[in-house]
Amino acid sequence: MADDKKKQPIIIKKRKGGHGGAHGGAWKIALADMMTAMMAFFLVMWIIGMDVQTKQGIAEYFQNMSARATHEPASPNVIKMRGSPPVRPRNKPPVPRDANMDEQNAKIVQSQIDSLISSTPQLERMRSSIDVQISETEMRIELSDSGGNSLFVGESAQLKPDARRLVEGVAAIMRRNRAKVEIEGHSESRGQTGGAGGNGQSLWETSTARAVAVRGALADGGIGDERILMVKGMGDTQLKVKEDPANEANRRVVIVAPFDLASD
Repeated sequence: MADDKKKQPIIIKKRKGGHGGAHGGAWKIALADMMTAMMAFFLVMWIIGMDVQTKQGIAEYFQNMSARATHEPASPNVIKMRGSPPVRPRNKPPVPRDANMDEQNAKIVQSQIDSLISSTPQLERMRSSIDVQISETEMRIELSDSGGNSLFVGESAQLKPDARRLVEGVAAIMRRNRAKVEIEGHSESRGQTGGAGGNGQSLWETSTARAVAVRGALADGGIGDERILMVKGMGDTQLKVKEDPANEANRRVVIVAPFDLASD
């Protein structure tokens, strides 16, 4: 009996290590890596599809990180999307004196108008149709039918393309200051004051309509209604060439900028 016990084999079972199965964590790491890669891919595709303005806004945001450390965004629009950011109330700085119209600034405007005409071939041929006059109290920009150039189509109040381009150019220059303006329409004489024009309108109506047309061109050039003091038609009551009432130079529109009348 004792011998049988000695001959019985002893079996030792060793367990081999394997994968964790459903309870392991390796698959979670793999999934996280895949999700990170997908997120980076879609982020790159989103940026590629942006317009240039939005890309510039994002670049500005990340290039100017130091400004964010002071609790102040790097720019008014942190990322310049198409939406409008909330407007922050700010104290409006006082308007500097040189933003108003005075004799000195009138001379600057006169010089800028001359430069505009010299640098624009379409306007160079209309040089004889514009005259800037400066007195002690106002600046007068006179647009007239002169040298064979007509500002308007026939007897109508429709500005010709070159004339509209000229008025809009003047408006772009005047927009840099804050002077208010008056617009006067004038006509040549046709026998009697207020007589009928070629289109059946009286000289009062024609001169007024042309002044209104110039006001519209000024508005297109950036001079808003808040800058307009008055629009009026003078008919043939203030002839430029009195010795020749029918002279085409009497047919004109004048933009008057009184000095020291800045808009609020």
